[in-house]
Amino acid sequence: MLVDVLQILASLSVILGVTFFIIEYRRRGRDLGYQTYLAASQASIELEKILIDHPDIRDVVEEKENVKYENVPQTKYYYNSLMILFENVYLCWKKGWMAEDEWDGWAEWMKIMMERKDFQKAWEEEKKLYSKSFIKYMDSLKE
Repeated sequence: MLVDVLQILASLSVILGVTFFIIEYRRRGRDLGYQTYLAASQASIELEKILIDHPDIRDVVEEKENVKYENVPQTKYYYNSLMILFENVYLCWKKGWMAEDEWDGWAEWMKIMMERKDFQKAWEEEKKLYSKSFIKYMDSLKE
């Protein structure tokens, strides 16, 4: 009888331990996802500040007439920073650290940028530096 009670208690403790582990694992996943989203949002705000502080870069990004990517060298650095941010967000999404509704806005922004000729030029110059899955994803946006 005592042995049966001990076995039941042992089984319950294992079940409780596994349950606690699952709850904690999910909580940490949500926390990581939230931190990822906040970090990406902060980085995008910093990039927007660059556009505010540098109208010449903004004119290239917004594809103003008679403004060429090649004539504003700082634009390359802006685009490189944007590509790094996009890859980080993409990889976080692929790992499940970002909710689908959060990803949707980022995916749309990537698509918009890949439709811009100057961004495409910068992408073609730099894409070899990124992960294969990200390259494949970004290249698919051009089609």
